[in-house]
Amino acid sequence: MVPWASLVGIIQGYAPVAKSGRLPFPTETMPRIRFLQLWNNYFDPAMEEALRDMAVYRWFAGLDSGVSRLPDESTILRFRHFLEEFGLTKIILAEVNAILQSKGPLLRSGTAIDVLSGVNPSGWTK
Repeated sequence: MVPWASLVGIIQGYAPVAKSGRLPFPTETMPRIRFLQLWNNYFDPAMEEALRDMAVYRWFAGLDSGVSRLPDESTILRFRHFLEEFGLTKIILAEVNAILQSKGPLLRSGTAIDVLSGVNPSGWTK
């Protein structure tokens, strides 16, 4: 349900162009890592460690096929600060919520849903 292509388009409009040094990670990789962080409540160092330890996280982030390096905690931190600097977190949340709203449930900060029953503590059902 995450509109990756749309999110990549939003981020690319603000992303700096690398002029020298190491090539940046693919544009879709860092938002996927940020979502993994949010879904699993990882701080930057823990996210770096999880990427090293969990093949499924590397696969989800697009880092599984012949990638020789992984984002370290400072790369993850810089991406988070980049999102904050340009207010992209709110734009991304609005985009995801628009997709979810068109499909049914709308998530807001603090919403908890029982995935087995589809009911949240306040009684909402799909």
